[in-house]
Amino acid sequence: MNPAAAAAVGAGGAIGPAQPVSCLYRDYFSDASNDPSRGDYTQVLSPYGVPLANQNILSPAAEVQQLALSGQTQRVPSAFLLQLQDGKLHIFLQLARFDTRMGLPATPWDNLLYVQKGELFHNQAQLVAWNSSYFHQANASLRVQTAAAIDTSFAGDPAAVHLGPHADADADTELIRYRETCYVPPAYVSLFLAGPMTPRQA
Repeated sequence: MNPAAAAAVGAGGAIGPAQPVSCLYRDYFSDASNDPSRGDYTQVLSPYGVPLANQNILSPAAEVQQLALSGQTQRVPSAFLLQLQDGKLHIFLQLARFDTRMGLPATPWDNLLYVQKGELFHNQAQLVAWNSSYFHQANASLRVQTAAAIDTSFAGDPAAVHLGPHADADADTELIRYRETCYVPPAYVSLFLAGPMTPRQA
């Protein structure tokens, strides 16, 4: 009880409504006990990998999406990054689907995906629609620098925000396949909850 409320009670006044507890995803994800993977993300990340020779674009996406949705029923926290029109990476949490309800009339939201954008604000979440295509594999491969070369390039150019494009003959590069969205392991979610990041910051 705060001092003002205690004084009011002592003076015979009524107790006002309880102040709501402030809840933040940052606190939840910063608690290692809420990480079912215990810091080892080899297994949880493996379905999101895309083999370079894999030309089947749609089928693997359905599997990845189903795994992502299963987090809700299995009480496994889910978080994904998506680059929006501002060029920054935004974090989205707790992917869910509005399922058709047996015996009830159809609604415009049936079978659509929804996700919470960013941190809670006054204990409220910003709910937005999520596109299934975000899980699809990109149609073409992409040449990127190796992890070590990325560090070197950024260190040599403090103003750089993006890297590339790269030619086939460029040293310290490799071909990858990718999806539009990226799974974020629980240990790293809090970094993105502070606000959108540029690719360099990420």
